[in-house]
This record gives sequence, C-alpha cells and structure tokens, in this order.
Amino acid sequence: MSSNTQPDQSRPDPGRTTPGDPTFSPGYASLPQPPDPDYPPTSEFPATASDNVPPGYPPPGYGTPYDPYDGGYPPPAGPTQRPPRKSNVPIVAVIIAVTLLLCGGVGTAGVLIARNVTEKAKEAVAPITGLPSVKPELPAAPTGGPGFGAKVSVTYEVTGDGPASQLLYVESLSESPQRLESVQLPWKFTGEIDTPTVLNVTAFRLGDPDGTISCRVLVNGEEVARNTSDPGTFGTVTCNHFAFE
Repeated sequence: MSSNTQPDQSRPDPGRTTPGDPTFSPGYASLPQPPDPDYPPTSEFPATASDNVPPGYPPPGYGTPYDPYDGGYPPPAGPTQRPPRKSNVPIVAVIIAVTLLLCGGVGTAGVLIARNVTEKAKEAVAPITGLPSVKPELPAAPTGGPGFGAKVSVTYEVTGDGPASQLLYVESLSESPQRLESVQLPWKFTGEIDTPTVLNVTAFRLGDPDGTISCRVLVNGEEVARNTSDPGTFGTVTCNHFAFE
C-alpha cells in the first residue's frame, strides 16, 4: 500500500529561494537589505532623555557623582595635637615633703642622742670628794750616783790579715762615730769616755780569701768584748759593750 507524502508548506525549504530574496556569490559581500517593518527607525527616538529629567536629579543612565572620600577611607586628618604635658609639681612636692619629714626625724633623733650622751658624760665626770688638797712633796733624785757622769778608760783594738778597708769607733753618744779608711793592722785607740755610753768598734777587710779580722774592747784595762770574723775575701767584725760606770 503506497502513500503519497506531501511536503509541509508551513516550513520553508532551506534550499529554495523566493523571487525577492537577495542572491550571494562567493567572494562578494552581501547586498544591503531594506529595514524591517516591525522595528521603527532610530530617528523616531529622541537623541537624549535629558529633557524629561527633573531639576536636581542626574540624567538616566549615569551613576551617582564620584565622591573621592566614599571608598572606605576617611578624609585626611589635620596635624595631630600633642597631649597636654603632665606637670611634675605634685611629684616634686611629695619628694620635698618626704625629705623634710626624714630630716626632721633625723634632727630629732640627733638631739635626743646628744642630750642622752651629755647626761651620761655629766654623770661620769661628777666631782670626786675626799681628795687631798695639798700636793705631797717627792724626794729629789739622788745626785752623784755610781755610773752617772763618771769617766772610764776605753781601749779599742783591731788585728788581722792585711789592712782594714774601713774602721768605725764610738767616742761619745752625743757625737757621730769616728771613721777611718785603709787602716794598717794592728790598730789601737785609748781614751777617756763619759758614762753611761755604748762602746763600739767595727772593722772591714778585703783581700786574702783565707784571712780574718778581729776586734777587742777594754774598760779600765779589763777586756769586756772580743770578736773574730770568719775566713774569707771579705770580712767584717764588730765589738759592743754598754759602759754604765
């Protein structure tokens, strides 16, 4: 059973052309088309809509006026004012008050201590009663006693190997020791010396490594001191005696 199918006349055939359709050729632009009668030409619309805008309102299509400070940032502030400077007068006043209190306390304590010390001193130095008013007479010191102002005969002797390079001896306590140099040995001195006194003779020698040097002191012909140095190139010897009488 065959059926004849008729094409749908309501749908245009893409391959068919109507007598009024423009034709196209490869390599050429399309031909200009007449305006669509469903859309009026733009010349019928006013050029701008600013004529119908009430006074004080921006024209349609424009946003709000630009505000340079409307972006989350505050306007620049003026110069920062410093806070008022605190006065040190209260602190200074407190320090002065504390100092005065301390000074007053120290001064008061010093006065009390001085008063207490004065009273104790008065008690310690209270006058002692019952003392004799007449000074006792003391016996005079004896004069002409033995050994005071008496003279003794003193003899110094120095012997040894070779000459003595230096020799010193005492004649009186009120004078410096006598000094001799390059003294040939044996050497001897005898003289009268006031007592009390210290008798002394010292001798030095330099020379023979095996040599020695000796000294001796006699008072009124009696030997009271003797000494001898050890053997050696340099020798020193001293004899001392305290003459009381």
